[in-house]
Amino acid sequence: MMGRKAAKGAGLAAVPDVEFMQTWLARVGVEAADLATDAAQQIIYDAWEAQDIVEQYRLALAALDQSPLCGDAFNILAGIMPEHAAALFARGMVAAELALGPQRFAAMEGEFWGHLETRPYMRARAGLADEMLQAGKSDEAIDHWNEMLRLCPGDNLGVRYLLAFELLQRRDRRALRALLKSYREDDGPILQYTRALLAFEAGNKGAATAALAAFEANEHIPFLLAATSSIVWKDSGYLSMGGLDEAVFYVHHAGDAWRQTDGACEWLLAVCEVPARAARMARARARLGSP
Repeated sequence: MMGRKAAKGAGLAAVPDVEFMQTWLARVGVEAADLATDAAQQIIYDAWEAQDIVEQYRLALAALDQSPLCGDAFNILAGIMPEHAAALFARGMVAAELALGPQRFAAMEGEFWGHLETRPYMRARAGLADEMLQAGKSDEAIDHWNEMLRLCPGDNLGVRYLLAFELLQRRDRRALRALLKSYREDDGPILQYTRALLAFEAGNKGAATAALAAFEANEHIPFLLAATSSIVWKDSGYLSMGGLDEAVFYVHHAGDAWRQTDGACEWLLAVCEVPARAARMARARARLGSP
């Protein structure tokens, strides 16, 4: 068994490369590859449940021994070997795409994530996009997110929010407006507050209405945007809808765009002052048991 240090030492040499995947698939054939990859995925379910990193590593390698086309095995290893994460996610993408095959891949476009067998590919691509962003290669990250949205417009992984944050930071208002239009039915706070900011910038008459709709989605954000102290966000892997953690997440990513827009934070506070006061009074009455 290998621990994290041993895994780092083994590096990429411990896992199949693309040439090996392609050769293996040609040798065993599509039908046998499908059966082997299904069996490998069963091992991955155990790896996800494992609490020990050594066991996760062992099971990920066991899955790859079963089938080098097991994309989620590479995804697990990327978390164990962060210095090789980008390369591992990239191999995971290739493995998952080979496992699907060109015909199934094309047939499922627009419905990715709706089919279980597409999920390893989407997880790998999301991981690779994040690695690109962290490495300062935001153009590549944006390309990955846009392709993921094309494959899965329903966006089960929420990459539209990461894309919105990056477009805000770049001040690419044209692309951002197109994104917001594509997800006009999304009434969550991330896109709602972003719509309000763009409306304020443009001087739209409906800006206040947009701000109030955003406030309904999360009432904490205007006050965090106005805070003078820095906002620290820690990724727990989960956000509570309408909660303070969701607000911190938004302000951490979008706060600079608001503060760099003259008067935006002050305007938002003013617009939300009355509903905020009403919300505080309602909570106070609820605590006191008053009607």
